[in-house]
Amino acid sequence: MKLTATVASKEFSDVLSRVAAGEVIEIERHGHTVAVIVPPQQGLLAGHDLLALIERLPASDEKYGSDVVGLGEVLRPPVEPWPS
Repeated sequence: MKLTATVASKEFSDVLSRVAAGEVIEIERHGHTVAVIVPPQQGLLAGHDLLALIERLPASDEKYGSDVVGLGEVLRPPVEPWPS
């Protein structure tokens, strides 16, 4: 749905209710979209929550680097036996 900035400001409570119900609303000013209000995406972390999660991870051991390199070698895409 598209609304002008004037209508969106006058009906802001209704706009928020519609977004909470899953609707995406574009706000226009002078015929150009200036904002899009969308429902929050589930599963995304705020920056400070991500940092807190990283701080709780166990420290890597001395084999970590070689393990990552080894995975890169093992997980290569298969070679096409019959090139086109």
